[in-house]
Amino acid sequence: MKERNRKMGAGRFWSTRFRWGVSIDNMWVYPGAPQPKPIGATKLLTAKVTGNVHGLFRRDTGSGVKESVQESQGPPPTSPNFREEIKQATVRLAKELERTGIDFVRCWFQWNFFEPNIGERPYKFPLDDFVSILNSEGVEIVAVLENGYSRFLPRGMDENNSEDYLTKLADVSTAVVHHYKDSIKTWQIENEPNWWFAHLASSWREGRIWNKPGMKDAVLGTLSEIVREENPSSTVIINLEADRERTDSKSFVKYCDVVGLDFYPNYARATPIDVSKFKFSSKVKSETGLPVFIAETGYPSGPPREGYSEVNQAAYVARACEEAYSSDFLNGIALWRYSDSYWTSFPEKENHFGLRTKEGKPKLGWIEYGNQIRKSRSGQSQESRMPGQISSP
Repeated sequence: MKERNRKMGAGRFWSTRFRWGVSIDNMWVYPGAPQPKPIGATKLLTAKVTGNVHGLFRRDTGSGVKESVQESQGPPPTSPNFREEIKQATVRLAKELERTGIDFVRCWFQWNFFEPNIGERPYKFPLDDFVSILNSEGVEIVAVLENGYSRFLPRGMDENNSEDYLTKLADVSTAVVHHYKDSIKTWQIENEPNWWFAHLASSWREGRIWNKPGMKDAVLGTLSEIVREENPSSTVIINLEADRERTDSKSFVKYCDVVGLDFYPNYARATPIDVSKFKFSSKVKSETGLPVFIAETGYPSGPPREGYSEVNQAAYVARACEEAYSSDFLNGIALWRYSDSYWTSFPEKENHFGLRTKEGKPKLGWIEYGNQIRKSRSGQSQESRMPGQISSP
């Protein structure tokens, strides 16, 4: 019975031929949490914010949200006005997503939202408003559960003790999935488990645990089992870095219902714009027998000296959407990412992938994405657009 429930969960999420999504990176905005510290070489170039100052949201001239710089440590304000402004920012986000035609948002449910400091109890659930508001606008949430990026972990976490990490991971993940089981039906577990060594090299992850033999299976097995126990009708996703076309996708089948693939074909060079690697998705679908979608893809709007621009970003969005939607082996796409932020990462191009500016203004890429979604839906129902529909058994 549990296995049938698993299939029904996956079928509900993928019951339409094609789904349009977007990823949100700066999720700390919506629970009013502190902004993380910058990553890597950007630490040398970014001025430190002094004092315990948390910026509020400001409406831009459009419908976006402006995120102001926040100190990376210290509790966020709890005044009624601050909380209400966060809530209204989330309402504006949800309405913009619904107006653009976005089916789902893929976003970090990072550990330190729920447990800011190791051992802090009771667990906190500051994303309740975010979840309920997006649900009210019909925007589904693909929650990324317990990605081990260092900026997502509680203060005091020992990233060299794998046994302790796994114990704490199981505790907090069980609490989070149980809390949101009635409102979230799709969980991505971890992030790019076939690419952890690159995350280490770029300082996105730290500590010896990520190089320990068996750690990948231990983490994914723990998270998968928790979701299946706490929310048996939900869908479990694993996303894999796919540019190298070495995903080892069959080894992940036992942990998930859907495979997400991450493509950044223009990461090394701005031109020519080329999305031909998307065809690798057909091989993954054949090898796994599971629904496949593009969990991440994108193109930065800068820096200009490397040849990136808003015009090129919009051209990439058009090519990526057309290639994905016209295929008979992909069931969706999620663009990386909704907006830039004041938080900085490394290398510099990482800070320009947003389809909207950090002040909330839509770039040409966001406008093009909306055009592509509307074009795909013109004159035909979502269920009958193309062959290859996934439906509940």
